Formats: sequence, C-alpha cells, structure tokens
Amino acid sequence: MKRSLFTTLALCLSLAAWAQATADEPTLPEPSVKADPENLPEPDGAGGFITMVDGPARVSVNAFGRAGQTSPGCAGVGTGFIMDTPDSVMCEHTDFLSTGGQVMAINEANCQVLTPATLVNPQHAISSVVCGTCQVNFHHALDGIGGQTWQTAISIYENGGPCRSGCYYTYTDYDVNGFSNNGGSWRPGPAGSPYGQFLVRNNVVMPGVKFMLSDASFDGPRASSHGQGEFPSVRTQISGFQQCLPLSNGPATFSGDWTGALMYRFAGPGTEEQPHIIRYNHSRNDALAFP
Repeated sequence: MKRSLFTTLALCLSLAAWAQATADEPTLPEPSVKADPENLPEPDGAGGFITMVDGPARVSVNAFGRAGQTSPGCAGVGTGFIMDTPDSVMCEHTDFLSTGGQVMAINEANCQVLTPATLVNPQHAISSVVCGTCQVNFHHALDGIGGQTWQTAISIYENGGPCRSGCYYTYTDYDVNGFSNNGGSWRPGPAGSPYGQFLVRNNVVMPGVKFMLSDASFDGPRASSHGQGEFPSVRTQISGFQQCLPLSNGPATFSGDWTGALMYRFAGPGTEEQPHIIRYNHSRNDALAFP
C-alpha cells in the first residue's frame, strides 16, 4: 500500500450546514423492484462494507465507494443511505473511471482492493482500490445532525505505471419514498462556486422531502457536465462510453424513476505528488424550493 493512502485523511471536508424541515406525514411504503435486462446492477461486496452512523443518518459503502440498498435491481450494499428517513432513499451509487480508453465502473470486476472499507471513527471511512494503473482512494464523512450531508473526497494517482485518468463520472440512483414519481431538477452553481447540483424528491409522496447530488470540488477540477434521466438510461450511457465523453447537460427537470450523474475531466496524468482530487456530496435539504 502506498503511503499516500493516509494523506486522504488530511483532505479537508468542510461540512456545509443545510436547513431542513421535518415532514410530519408517515412514509407510504412502496416496494423498490427494478428490471434492467441490459445492465442490471449486481451486488458488489468484495472487501466487505462498513456502515457510518451519525444520529439519524447512516450509509453503507464498500471498498469501491459503491452504495445502495438491497432491493432487487439495486447495489446491495448494507443499509443503503438513510438521512432521517425510515428507509434508504438510494438504490445505487457507483463511480466510473477512464484510464485512457473505455469508461469502466469502479467495482470488483475492474479493480482490485488495496485497503478494504475501514471505519476511522463512526462518521468517517476510507478505502483504496487499483483500477488498471490508477490508484483510487476514497474518504467518506457523514454529518447527520448538523449538515445532513454525506461527503466523498477522492484522490487518484499512478500505481504500477502512468495513471492517464482522463475523466471520472459519479452516478446516483435516488429512490425517494419509492422509485416511481421521482422528480429531479438541475440547479447550476453561481459563478466561482462548484458546478451545481441535482435536487430530487417524490412528486406525490411527501414532496417536501428533498435530496441532492452536488459537485463540491474546490481543490481540484470541478464537474464539467451532468445528465439525468429514467433508470437505467444514464448508467447504460456511461457504461457504453469508449472514451471520455460529456454528459447531455439535460434535461433541466425530469419526472420518473430518477437517475443522474456528474462528469469530471482531468488534465494530464495523476501522480502521487499531484493527485487528481474530486469531491461530491449526497445530502438532504428540505428547505430548497423545487424545481
């Protein structure tokens, strides 16, 4: 294991305080059963998984940074993502990387575990994997009380050869109070701030409960494109890229079984001295107006 794995602990993860409004209505359960004959997400537990807990929040992640509940068609990693909700609101979260050619999922099939998912304390976890000649280090931080945010910081550099990681995609499939009738809205960031974020809710069941996928990079490349659409279209598109290609930057709003992704581009190879660093957040913010 390279010594720089432990430098991920020094990455500053500023936890932004999100305002929240607690809904009084009970959640109406809906079984989350998905069918994706072309690209069904498979449970991926190599290296095991850990569960971070902070107050009413918990998230399970494995060594590849993957997360998502165990419902059919979902990632099958522990408890999924809970943020002051009775059940998980996340079907799947998976990252994708190009090391100079085809874009590949960061998972057991394409990468090897260097350090299994490990709890540093109940709210922080790290792991490290190697995909081709690129080492990918994950550092997760969970704030379920003050900020209602799960932050992820990633550093990427060479391991066994030049790391020509031209691009990176972070993909999320939110199922907020069930997978149907979810609505997604793209909110661009103001000038000088991170790229932007998705705001996702259930349009029918407790629409005041809202979750976000946000670019949070400040010491590395910001996201450069985004896309949202019906499950599994976004995931299938990314999996089919033979090279680094931008996402659609649309639509501005979407209604259905929501999925979305952010793309990051890198200039030059990542090195141990100058790794590529990206950051993104999953969070809850009921105070934001939709769309």
